[in-house]
Amino acid sequence: AISAQAPSLVNHVTGLSLAIKLLITPKMKTQISLLWVPIIVAVVQKEPSCLSHEFASDGKCQLTRSGTQLLAVHKKQAQLHGMASQSKADAKEWMDDRMSSAHTFRIFCFAWTPRQPNEELLVQEIRAELEMCDGHAFFTDVDAPGEDDAGDWIRVQVPSLGEDRSDPDWLKLRDMVALAPVWARIFEMDLATEYDWIMHVEPDHFVNMEKVRRNLVQNLDALRSGSEREQSFLDGSILLNWGNAFLFNTNLVRDMAAQWGELGATCDQNCPVLAKDRAAAVGFCEHDMIYPWLDQILHNGMLSMGDPGCGHPSQTPDSGQKLPLSCWQDMALVGVDFNASEVIETIFSLQGADSMQDAQQRCDRASPAMGPLCTSLYRAVDVPIMHLFKSPGMH
Repeated sequence: AISAQAPSLVNHVTGLSLAIKLLITPKMKTQISLLWVPIIVAVVQKEPSCLSHEFASDGKCQLTRSGTQLLAVHKKQAQLHGMASQSKADAKEWMDDRMSSAHTFRIFCFAWTPRQPNEELLVQEIRAELEMCDGHAFFTDVDAPGEDDAGDWIRVQVPSLGEDRSDPDWLKLRDMVALAPVWARIFEMDLATEYDWIMHVEPDHFVNMEKVRRNLVQNLDALRSGSEREQSFLDGSILLNWGNAFLFNTNLVRDMAAQWGELGATCDQNCPVLAKDRAAAVGFCEHDMIYPWLDQILHNGMLSMGDPGCGHPSQTPDSGQKLPLSCWQDMALVGVDFNASEVIETIFSLQGADSMQDAQQRCDRASPAMGPLCTSLYRAVDVPIMHLFKSPGMH
């Protein structure tokens, strides 16, 4: 019956549509088009979590051809079309921005310790902080005391000629003696294929990995918006000097590995060849005095950026953009009889202060002792690395 009446129905609908069309004035057309705006906005805001050409592995998205989905597909296609129309440089910048995310980078963190009694206590605290890295390890020598039950200890053979392992000051100011075989082990583990950055910290560092990732992104964004030469470093080898904590990108780790057979060999004072000049001059080979010179040691066109002095300001090499403070150690300036817990609690209370004036008021409320220190404490609010946290309670 419906089939027999179909031509008649079509004629009626066509006639009705024509009548409606004739009755709609230009003003009414404008009003009708405005009515569609919130509807379209609502539909777009309810964009599905997967598109019609995408399949969800967890089964939460189903393949339907709803109007919502078609709008989402259209939006996706518009984005892809926009990318295709950009120049090659713009497309690279767009991809770089997408990759410049705190959660994109995989970071391996490590520390060296001879496992002296006090450092052994600190390791128990900093372990919880380094577990926020994508991977971590504590390196020590084969003769070090202590158990390895935690599962994150790696022992290496340290040059021992003329050394007294029982001396409490063993390797003081000469930790590159141990770090040369540590790096050799890192190269053997081929961590550069699994991680984007390797960060070397110390047991008396307080490490906030959320802020590490944020500062890392800010450092790379500064290069990206800098000079042409600064931008070129993004595809090369980079060392970030964050006080006496250091971040090595994958390219730099590979460059070091390629030359470590020579540079890691033992020379004066059991120091490695890459530290031979300092070892010959003063008898020391501290890592925070050697790492900043890697660009002149490797001759690989790398970028060494930042300042190896904790608490020192730093900037990009060409454009002079100020970099965020990455290391704070003014705890040493507070004085001998300070209350470490009070200092740390005051720093925490300054989170969210929107000005120095606001911060000063918070310091004054904390205690009379904190007021005069407020400028320094306010600088510590966003730093990823704090140095001289030499008692477990400070962590």
